[in-house]
Amino acid sequence: DRRVDHLAGIMAMRGVLAGRVQRSRPDTADQLLLASLCERELNVLRLVAEGFAGPLIGEKMAISAKAVDSYKQRIGEKLGASGRPSFVRFALRVGLLNTRGTPESPLYFTG
Repeated sequence: DRRVDHLAGIMAMRGVLAGRVQRSRPDTADQLLLASLCERELNVLRLVAEGFAGPLIGEKMAISAKAVDSYKQRIGEKLGASGRPSFVRFALRVGLLNTRGTPESPLYFTG
């Protein structure tokens, strides 16, 4: 269920923001996976992990929602992962996310 995946991603990110979950240093396998992603895939991954929905990601990146879906599929294939929770966990492991979020992020944390 997409709502369950979305909520799991939000809970994972909030755990990091609250300091209950620590980011770890990426291992060699994660570094290789990260290096396999092109710049657009990295941007899509970061925005998905920050909680943005596909259409808004497309708007922010000036690409179609269908292109965003294609990027997400390719990211999933490269990472061997699917869904927002997996993307959030990977992005946190490799340090792709600022644990405080960004002001426009749906998960922005000010506390």
